[in-house]
This record gives sequence, structure tokens and C-alpha cells, in this order.
Amino acid sequence: MSRQRGRTLTSKLTLMLDQVKHKSGLIALIASVLGAGVVYLWQPITDLFITGAYDANVIIQIDSESIKGDTNNPLLVVRVRAVNKGNVPATLKDEAGRGDLVVEVRAIEDSTAGEWLDPSKLRSVAKKSLLAEHSGGYVIAPNAFYEEVGTIPLKAGTYWIRSTLTFPEGDYIDQVHVTSHQNP
Repeated sequence: MSRQRGRTLTSKLTLMLDQVKHKSGLIALIASVLGAGVVYLWQPITDLFITGAYDANVIIQIDSESIKGDTNNPLLVVRVRAVNKGNVPATLKDEAGRGDLVVEVRAIEDSTAGEWLDPSKLRSVAKKSLLAEHSGGYVIAPNAFYEEVGTIPLKAGTYWIRSTLTFPEGDYIDQVHVTSHQNP
């Protein structure tokens, strides 16, 4: 009888150990899946919540040059480029017409040595809305750009050029460029 009792006790212990092995195997499987999930999802989670890599990232670039025109005044050629460096499309202008890209040219005429220029006190010689010609919305794909070229005949001189991109939500970015406009 003690032998039978020993076998029963041994079989019960074996059964309990098998159940513990199954449970610990299940726990190890769940822990490894969760650990792998954290490791493999860390970069996308970081990009989304911390770095904002899934936001539009638009920058503005301005360039200008002087070319000979038909009149006595040389032509000032202004190139404005809005570049989407982000991973999602950037809406410059929505379907309701909100959003704009404006270029403004101001003449730098009387400047005092050693004093900073106040752009608001400079005489405005030209202002143009670049997106007004586009009906409906305007969206830039990721890693793409929108470029607009404008020309205006101006007398030779130094000019302050600012381009302001106002997004449909009301946020804006701007870029300033100063150029010496000469007869070519």
C-alpha cells in the first residue's frame, strides 16, 4: 500500500510539474512576444509620438537674380520654393481657399551705418499672392516641392524679399532674402 501511495504521490507531483511547465512556457511565450513587440515597435512609436515624423515639414527657399529686360530697368527674377521634407502630404491651401504663399519686395534705400533695418519701415514695391491663381486646394506630396517664379522690372538697388507661407490652420513660416539688384 505504501508503494501504491508513493506511485500516486509521484504521479500527482509529475502532473503538477507538467502543469507548471505548461504555464511557465505560456508565460515565457507571452513575455517574449511583448518584449519583441516593444523592440520592433519602438522606432515607429518614437517617430509618431516624440519626433513628430508623421507631421508635415515644409520649408521655404528664396532665390533671386537680375536679368536684362526690354525697359531701362533690369528684371528682378524671384524664385520661391516650398519643399515638403516630411513623410506626409502638406496642405498649402485647402478646398475652401484658406492658406496662401505671399512674396513681398521692399526697397532698402536710406540706411544708417551701424543700425539694424526695420523691414516694416521700408517702402513696399511689390506684393503677390502665389497661390491665388490656383483654384481649389493645393497639396505637396512628401519629399516634393512647389516652385513659383515671378519677375518684376525694378530700378537697380538693394531689395529685401520675404516669402510667407500661411497654412489653412493659421500657422505660418517665412523666409527672408536680401539681394543687390544690378544691371546685368
